[in-house]
Amino acid sequence: MDIQFTKKQYETLLKLTTFGTWMAGSSETEMSNEEYDKFHQYILSFAGAFKVNGIADKEAGGFEMNEDYENELQKIINAYEDLVFWDKLAYYLAARELQEEARDANYSEEEYFTRLVEVEDKYHNLLEKTGLEKIKVEPE
Repeated sequence: MDIQFTKKQYETLLKLTTFGTWMAGSSETEMSNEEYDKFHQYILSFAGAFKVNGIADKEAGGFEMNEDYENELQKIINAYEDLVFWDKLAYYLAARELQEEARDANYSEEEYFTRLVEVEDKYHNLLEKTGLEKIKVEPE
């Protein structure tokens, strides 16, 4: 099989493998990180053929991105992490509140999910307005 890519498609694939390798390295996965890294190195090895600036062949073998290229991708990762942080925080606050509420209520699965979305929306709105200003953690 032979797959042809335009330069733009190659750059998209390069970014996707970078993000995938980063995510896989951040969690336990079925596939070992070594397999992801090998595949990412394979994709990086075509940078010269596509005349992509910012990828260098290391002396010890393998390829690496220069600091500018890494910083460009890190901005995307940081934006993703920020989005996930606020979404997860709203979800966990809502789930905690609903857990207490559900002790007294006899929700069906559908009612529980509907109520969870309502409470989560409440926390999204609060966090959007106040950020972490209203969040308080009390020591035990």
